Amino acid sequence: MTTKNGDKKSATHVEAIDKNEMFANTHDGKVVSVTGDSLKMTDKDGKEHSHTLSAHPAICCDGKECKLSQLKSGMKIRVTTKATDKHVLTVIEAIDKNAEFGS
Repeated sequence: MTTKNGDKKSATHVEAIDKNEMFANTHDGKVVSVTGDSLKMTDKDGKEHSHTLSAHPAICCDGKECKLSQLKSGMKIRVTTKATDKHVLTVIEAIDKNAEFGS
């Protein structure tokens, strides 16, 4: 669901999970650590999860392509997993400067 800027109670766009396969495989949270081909993150409830990175994951920071090494502990992220294996990440979108991300 997308809300109006400045008005979190007014929806401007709604997509159902069964109509948008990518949305069904995304998860929001915060970076805990990145080691080798593994990313640890917390979910919205603070529970920690470990994920393996796909061979060539797409990674962006604040909407621009970046490197895995630029992800820092505590950064807000939205990850996309493989549809067939939700422990393998294919996309990582990090936000360092946009407080509205994921809210």
